Amino acid sequence: MTDLFLIASGLLGIATGIGHSLLGERNVLRPLFAEDASAVLRKGRMRELLRGVWHLPSLTWIVLGLALVQSGLAGNGSAIAATAGTIFVLSGLANWMVLKSFHIGGAMAVATGCLAFAAVLTGA
Repeated sequence: MTDLFLIASGLLGIATGIGHSLLGERNVLRPLFAEDASAVLRKGRMRELLRGVWHLPSLTWIVLGLALVQSGLAGNGSAIAATAGTIFVLSGLANWMVLKSFHIGGAMAVATGCLAFAAVLTGA
């Protein structure tokens, strides 16, 4: 039996990861590298390191999202749902704490985690 909370959580997690990667590249990394304000950022290796570190959470969220969708389709995912729920909620809360304000990415991460927890509570 499929679990719609897990599938919805997974799809939202995938969207969060893709959005974080695409929008971050366009709105954060490219402008940051274009300014060339720091000697550190003039080094190609440092730019690639920063780019990799930026995209790592995106990749993590996409992989977790895929695992949630697969678990939802298989109908057996309470362990992955609890793990993913914790990661997504903490990611979203950390986003808000660092930015000291609301951010759509944080909201999407928290919503993803809440859907995963709903799957656990309903017996996924």
